[in-house]
Amino acid sequence: MMMHRRFLILHFLLFSLSGAAFGQLLISGTITDKQSGEPLAGVNIKVKDRMIGTVSDTQGAFLLETDLAPPLVLQISMIGYQTQFITVETSISDLKIAMAEQVYLGQEIVVSASRVEESVLQAGVSVEKMDIREVNSTAAPNFYDALANLKGVDMNTHSLLFKFPNARGFNGEANFRFNQLVDGIDNAPPGLSFAAGNIFGISQVDVESVEMIMGASSALYGPGGMNGTMLITSKNPFDYPGLTASVQTALMNMGSALNGPTPMVDANLRYARSFHNKFAFKIVAGYLQAKDWAATDYRNRIAMDNPNTDPYYNPGYDGVNVYGDDVIVPVNLQDYASDIADGVARSQGLVPGTPAYDAEVQRIINLIPDQLITRTGYKEGDIYDYDTYNLKGRATFNYRINNDLELELLGGYARGSSIYTAQNRFALKDFEAYMAKLELNNPHYFVRVWTVKENAGKTYDMGGSMLKFNEMWKPSEDWYSDFIQSFVQNYIYPGGKPLDLSYYFARIAADNRLPDGLIQNPALPARPLPGTPEFDNLWQPLISTPVNEGGGLVIDHSSMVHFEGMYDFSYLFTATKLQVGLSHRIYSLNTNGTIFFDKP
Repeated sequence: MMMHRRFLILHFLLFSLSGAAFGQLLISGTITDKQSGEPLAGVNIKVKDRMIGTVSDTQGAFLLETDLAPPLVLQISMIGYQTQFITVETSISDLKIAMAEQVYLGQEIVVSASRVEESVLQAGVSVEKMDIREVNSTAAPNFYDALANLKGVDMNTHSLLFKFPNARGFNGEANFRFNQLVDGIDNAPPGLSFAAGNIFGISQVDVESVEMIMGASSALYGPGGMNGTMLITSKNPFDYPGLTASVQTALMNMGSALNGPTPMVDANLRYARSFHNKFAFKIVAGYLQAKDWAATDYRNRIAMDNPNTDPYYNPGYDGVNVYGDDVIVPVNLQDYASDIADGVARSQGLVPGTPAYDAEVQRIINLIPDQLITRTGYKEGDIYDYDTYNLKGRATFNYRINNDLELELLGGYARGSSIYTAQNRFALKDFEAYMAKLELNNPHYFVRVWTVKENAGKTYDMGGSMLKFNEMWKPSEDWYSDFIQSFVQNYIYPGGKPLDLSYYFARIAADNRLPDGLIQNPALPARPLPGTPEFDNLWQPLISTPVNEGGGLVIDHSSMVHFEGMYDFSYLFTATKLQVGLSHRIYSLNTNGTIFFDKP
């Protein structure tokens, strides 16, 4: 009886294993170019009308596992080659596929125009696309820089990491009406309201394709898509398993007198693995470190054609990348001409109302030039070190519930330092973003919920902070008073100095510091020099104090949660397309009153 039971159990196990083996279909082989015989990498092999598929590796080899009952129709496709359909009725281990070239303009498959696959020519709007081959072979440093080569795209570069692609001719400082979605997640932190380049995006080694809609796309992608939408799609771990690593190095700031040649390093790593076509995961990380481009344009913003950028001889100098000299309330010498003339005439013993007094007053008024006066500013390189870096990582876990349903869980983190230009220059120091997504995907519908949270870190307003810095060491009322008083003494009184020297000595008196750095009068406040303890003791507390408390620090802990879903009914109809979708977003602003009025 015991042996009979063992025989039954063994028979049952063998039958179960036999059934499992029968239900698992294994298809492997190689794909080559029909003309050259060279292996083709990046070819898509998928079961027609299903979510099951894979991609050929660098040797052209592929392996597809499925538990679908045969026969199956495999769809073999790659941009630039004729799509093939192969019927498979049993497991195959040495399938040979030769693909013939077919380059027809407009045959590229895109999904951005209508959220479903269609050719470029069928799309209702203009779409530019970079596929995986173009991403890997671009001559640009990375795929994001290569966007500037797409037709109709303008790239606005603020710094090494802070770049904005714009479409339809709307090339502003920041394109608030342009969506940038990475795997369906809005790449614009809620506090910024625009995408900060690819700082919070994905690594170069994880990009499968980039699509740019050159037109309004608000109906499909929200109100931010008035000028266009960019979709960045990452590699699915089921389709792209394995290890990928890259390291790029370069020299920057060649010929720069401020920084000199400096190294740049950009390292990226991706590891993905799938298990029996049911579960897959990937881990992606990237790190970039460099010395950013130095801002050395010191032209006078008030008079760009004036070559004189020396504030000692150009009293109205307002440099492009100089802060603290901005004209907030214009101070012109002629506005004080009457008061100056009256004071000088009285100091000579002249009585108002007499011919001598009137003549002297008129002489002085005629002498005083129509000249704007600005405070002495600080060059950007004196207050910012240009150290830039970008650390980012993502992990996804994918589970195929069945042959038509795939569940994806994503988590990501990014951190970096860079510079952004708006009305002022902002130093983004240790800016962070966290993101998470849960998505259920089907060939005909999807449902996803995602969230993004940001932390502005030590970000501060350089221009606004320097205006406050100048007020801290010496209020403008006192500074302008000292400037005008010195100017009058050197220029107005009989035997005075020439006009340019009068400007020179007036600024020295107001700053209480000679051009070589020596203090003129140690008993009075003097303009702090960058790099000195006197400067740092004022500057560091200032940029660590929130904007609404008199400092320059920007606080932002805002977040947003987004829910959306779409069902495509087009497969039910042959003569029309019907899509139904829902989108809902919740913002939670937390800037402590430094960006929005979210604090009483």
